[in-house]
Amino acid sequence: SRPATSGDPAGVVLGDAAHAMHYSIGMGTSLALQDAVALAGALAAEADLADGLARYEAARRPAVDAAAAE
Repeated sequence: SRPATSGDPAGVVLGDAAHAMHYSIGMGTSLALQDAVALAGALAAEADLADGLARYEAARRPAVDAAAAE
């Protein structure tokens, strides 16, 4: 199932909190680091916080969905 998302700029969920992976596939840390880099880039690219968060989710959703499907 897809993790819940929030357009509320009071908090951002990333890493295992957004997409918990079973420890046996060894993807938790990798996805968390990718999330952090993507979030920083998305926030830097947008003047508006909500737009930055939307950009972040759009950028990360395909990779997260693919990893969760494994």
